[in-house]
Amino acid sequence: RHEERAAHLELVAATLEPEAAADFLTSFTIVERILARGEGLIKLGFHGGVPCLIHLVAPEAFAAARFYYTASAGHLAQCQKLAREQGLEIAEGGVIIMPDGSRFWPASEAEIYDLLHLPYMPPELRNGTGEIEAALSGRLPDLIEADDMRGDLHVHSNYSDGGWSLSEIAAAAREKGWEYIAVCDHSPLLAMAGGLSREKLVARNQEIRRLNQEGGVTLLAGAEVDIRADGSLDYPDDCLAELDIVIASMHTGFQQDRTRLMERLAKAMRHPHVHIIGHPLGRMLDQRAGFDLDPAEVIRLAAETGTALEINTSPHRLDLPDIYAKMAKDEGVCLAINNDAHERSELEHLEYGIGLARRAWLEPSQVLNCLPLAKLRQQLQQKRSRA
Repeated sequence: RHEERAAHLELVAATLEPEAAADFLTSFTIVERILARGEGLIKLGFHGGVPCLIHLVAPEAFAAARFYYTASAGHLAQCQKLAREQGLEIAEGGVIIMPDGSRFWPASEAEIYDLLHLPYMPPELRNGTGEIEAALSGRLPDLIEADDMRGDLHVHSNYSDGGWSLSEIAAAAREKGWEYIAVCDHSPLLAMAGGLSREKLVARNQEIRRLNQEGGVTLLAGAEVDIRADGSLDYPDDCLAELDIVIASMHTGFQQDRTRLMERLAKAMRHPHVHIIGHPLGRMLDQRAGFDLDPAEVIRLAAETGTALEINTSPHRLDLPDIYAKMAKDEGVCLAINNDAHERSELEHLEYGIGLARRAWLEPSQVLNCLPLAKLRQQLQQKRSRA
C-alpha cells in the first residue's frame, strides 16, 4: 500500500508444500534468525532489517489471503461489516463463509469486492479513510499511473551537484518515454551544493537551448532557487524571468519560529515567478522533523497564489506526505511529482512518488507534470500573469 514506514513486512506465498517452502525460505543467508514457525506461518528476522511475516497458503486461497493480510485494519473491518450485512462472513485468511455455511475462496481480489457490491479498490486506497463510503456513492478516484507522467520537473545536472550531463539527462528522459524534463540546479546560496552564479546559469541555459534544437525530449531551463531567511529569492527577478520554470525551496533557517517561517514561505509563494514549492515541509525521514510550518496554511496559500506543491519522491523525503497531498488535492492545489534526481538511477524513485500520490487519491488532472508540454507552458505562464 506504499506506507512510508513499516514496522514489519507481511507477505503471502502460495504453495502446495508449506513445510518445504518454509525450509527453503528460512535457508537464505540474509535471514538472521527464525522468530516464529507454525502451521502455514513463519516469521523471520533479517540482518539490519524489519521482521518479515510470511503466510504460506494453498494456491486457491492466495487471492483471499493477500486481501486479508495486506489490507489495513480499518479497511478490513469495514469490509467485514458490509459482508455481515449481506449474510456473509470474511473469516481468518480471507475465506468467505456463505449464508449456507459453506466456505468459498475467491479467485481474485476483484471477486471479493464484487461479492460486497463494491468496485475493485487499489491497495493504496485500502486504509479505512473514507474509501468505502466513496465507493458506495460512486466517488472513487481514477488514480494516477506511472504511464500518465509526461516528464520530471526537478533534476540536477553536473552544473551544480548532479552527477550527469545535460545530454545524459535528455537521453534518460527519452528512455522513459517522457516529453520533457526540467533541469533545476541550485542557486548561489547553496554553495556547498554547487549553486550556480548568474553567469554559470546563463551558460547552462545556452547549452539547454542548443540541445533542444536537436529535437526529441525538451529540456526545460529551470532552477531550484533558495528562499532566503527574509522570504526573498536567491536570484533577481530579471534572472528568474529568463527561466522556463522556478522551484523555490527552503534549505536553511530551521531555527526560525512558525510565524517567521510562514511569512517567509508566503512571500515566496506570492512571487509571480515561483511555480512550485520544493519539498515543502523540509523533512528528512528518520533524520529531522522539518520546518515548524502549519501545513494547512501552506496549502491554503498555495491555493490562493496558484502555486504548485511538490511531492518529492526521494525515499529520504517523501514530502509532501500523503495526508497533506490529499488535503492539497481537496483544496484544488496542483501537485508536481518530482524525483529531485542527481543521477540517472534516482529516476527510479518515481515509483515511491506515484505510490504516495495514489494514497492521496490523486488523479492525472491534479498533477502538473501529467500535462503535455504545450499545456504545461500555459499553466506556468498563468502564474506569471498574476503579476
